[in-house]
Amino acid sequence: MPKAEEYEIEETEEDPEEETDDIEIHGKKYKDKIDGLTEENEKFQADLENQAMVIEALKAPPQLIADVYQVHKDGTAIVVVDNKFYRVRFHPDLKGKLEPEMTVSLHRNSLSITQIIDPLEGGLIAKVIETLPDQRVKVAQRGDEYIIRTRKTVAKGDTVIVNPSVSIISENLGRQSTRFLLEQVHETPWTSIGGLDTVIEKVRETIETPFAHPDLYEMMRKRMPKGMLLYGPPGCGKTLMATAIAYNLQQITGGGTTAGCFLRINGPEILDKYVGESEQTIRELFASAREEAATNNHPVIIFIDEAESILKTRGTGISTDIYDSIVPQFLAEMDGMAKNKNILVILATNRQELIDPAILRPGRIDLKMEIPRPDARGTREIYSIYLQELPYDKEVRKNAEQSGRQPHDYLAEVMATWIFRDRPEGEYEDISGATIENSIERAKGYAIKRAIHDKTKKPELGHGDLVTGWEEQSIETEKLGGNKK
Repeated sequence: MPKAEEYEIEETEEDPEEETDDIEIHGKKYKDKIDGLTEENEKFQADLENQAMVIEALKAPPQLIADVYQVHKDGTAIVVVDNKFYRVRFHPDLKGKLEPEMTVSLHRNSLSITQIIDPLEGGLIAKVIETLPDQRVKVAQRGDEYIIRTRKTVAKGDTVIVNPSVSIISENLGRQSTRFLLEQVHETPWTSIGGLDTVIEKVRETIETPFAHPDLYEMMRKRMPKGMLLYGPPGCGKTLMATAIAYNLQQITGGGTTAGCFLRINGPEILDKYVGESEQTIRELFASAREEAATNNHPVIIFIDEAESILKTRGTGISTDIYDSIVPQFLAEMDGMAKNKNILVILATNRQELIDPAILRPGRIDLKMEIPRPDARGTREIYSIYLQELPYDKEVRKNAEQSGRQPHDYLAEVMATWIFRDRPEGEYEDISGATIENSIERAKGYAIKRAIHDKTKKPELGHGDLVTGWEEQSIETEKLGGNKK
């Protein structure tokens, strides 16, 4: 057998200090690791506790939201939930803190108040129509009236936010701008209206004179007119007449052209699908007029166009319930105008036979004026007004100079004569201020089109443009069945 090799093992002597350092290093590493694990464990423990709290919160029954109506000294309160009133208890910690009109949360089972929360945003809009003693107010909401006790400072006419049960006012929005805007009346002197000289004379005598000479009316104890009816075919100047009345009254009373005195509304705008809302709109309309007249001490005109749509004779039609309440409300407002001499109601319609007779009786609507279709003279005047200050072609300028008249007067005479050629007396069904204005606008379009085609810098209106404009419009009207209504 081979002889085993012999190895010599060297014995080394270890340094005690190095061994101590190694132990300390390893011990520090393990300690840091233990500390890190401990810290991580604490985080896990905290997360676990939070999750447990979240689970408990999610398992908790939902709470109800309520409005505090009254607070009693015996530790109970009246709250409103889903339009129902409950008397519930509240936590002693809330004593002295809980007040009416606050929003709170209730325990679902016991219905006790658990905490005060921030008010919910939003609500129903209501209008304060009367302030009552003992911090109570009467509000109107969707045509219904409610009595609410509130500690908030509110005044008649304020807009407020109420809860769904209309028992608590959560916020006062103050006096809101009326939806019936006072229009700035444009400059409309009587000379801007053609073909209605007789009507203008009567209107000025009846409407303007009382404001121009109030002392004479006072001596004779003659009352001011309360209202007037303008009736006649469409497009003949009823709205223009109402605007002219407003403008000229402003000149007489010193209001100028900027003072608001014209409340204009179309009849269908008053109608509302909710019961009582139409009547409320009428009350607000007259209230706005009274406030404006009292504040600025100048005449205010309430102009209702298409009056037959809301003031129909009661007892007519398929469904008359709405008119049976709207008409009496309108009558009540008209009768209430006796003490206010600065309000004038003007109704406009082309179906005067549909309006309730009680409205049209003297003492309410004192003046009924027909705005007829223009005859030959009226047509000439209307053409003359609309044709002023326009550029004319050479032929028109030459003929006008030879006739000794201004071009617009010359064209007005020529057009009126041409339109009424061989026309039987009284057959004016296709003539109105609106049709004349429309035919002139068409004629202006032809002149502009010709200037673009000929590359001229200035369009010029000719007699042929006016004739073509009238004929084109007449053909369109005839295709639609005429213009007799």
